[in-house]
Formats: sequence, C-alpha cells, structure tokens
Amino acid sequence: MPKIICPYCREENKPEAAGCRSCGLDFARWLKSYPGKSIPGWKPAPPARDPDSPAVVDPSRLSGLSPDARAAAIIASMEAEDRRRHSPRLKAGRRAGTILLIMGLVSLGGGLLLSFADFPDSYASMLSGYVGAVLLAGLAIGAYRGDRRFALSGAGFYVLDILISMTTTSPNRLIAVLGMAAKAALILALLRAAKDMD
Repeated sequence: MPKIICPYCREENKPEAAGCRSCGLDFARWLKSYPGKSIPGWKPAPPARDPDSPAVVDPSRLSGLSPDARAAAIIASMEAEDRRRHSPRLKAGRRAGTILLIMGLVSLGGGLLLSFADFPDSYASMLSGYVGAVLLAGLAIGAYRGDRRFALSGAGFYVLDILISMTTTSPNRLIAVLGMAAKAALILALLRAAKDMD
C-alpha cells in the first residue's frame, strides 16, 4: 500500500491517517493553513472520535512541532474539549447533579428540622438526614461528570429514604405526605436525566 510523507517531519504514514504518527501534525489543518499546498496520496478518513472523550493533545508532543502545527494541534484540542463539554450526556449529567444537590439540601433541611422536634424517632431521622445530605452531595459530583451510575444510585437511595420514612411516625401526617410526594417528583426527574445520559 502506498505511503504518504508528512510535510513537516517527512515521516511515512498510511494514506488514511488523519495526522502524522511521528510529529502529530494534523494533515487537514495543515492543508487549511496552506491552501496552495497538497499532500500527495492523502485520503482523509471520516472522523471517528467519540465527542464525549477528552481532548487528545499530548503536551509532550507539542515541543518538536513548528508554530503552525502547534497552533493547529492546540485549536483542535480546544474544539474537542468544547464538543465534550456541550455533549448531551454531560448536559444531562449536570442536570442530574443539580437534582442530587437539591435532594441533599432537602435531606439536610429535614435533619435540621428534626433536630428541634420532640418525638420518638427524631434522633435517628436527624442522623439519616445528615448522612443522606453528605452521600447525595458525593453522588452529585459523580453525576456532574456524566456517569449515570451515580444518578441511579441517588434515585435508589431516595427510594429507600421514602420507604424508611413510611415506617417512622411523623408528628404531622400532611407534611410527611407532601415530603414523600416531593421526593417522588425528584426521583422521576433524576431518572429522566439518567436516561438522557445514555
């Protein structure tokens, strides 16, 4: 199979290579920078990068490049990072992380309210509210990164929280029912966000 020669470092590459395997020069960007030039025999391959993958420029490979090639590599890296940040998966992850933070604040608020309550199960419920707030904040960090397992874990924790709150006695039944309804709405919103993270 015929090889193509990198216009910068003269390394031989495959005809379908997107860039030089030796110096890292992006052939398409080089051709854009020098419209009158050509790379004999080069056939660009269709892009196969996952838009959710992080930027691909290795800083150690930039040192030997010409200023034009270095600028092209940095621009390509910034564009890849911008696509990754605005991908639907990360948008859904940010939504799930926000819902988990709201759940954590609800748990923290419940724990604070129960610390002033005077009924038999108040101490255990207060502790579970504080622990839940810390756990949900940790899950929110993972969800913000686009990992749906953290969102599903948060939904599972809140389902368990609802089941536990159904077994405990509450001084005001109406507040307890409204609280469970709000938690159920948050679980549904979280599951919807987790579905969008596929």
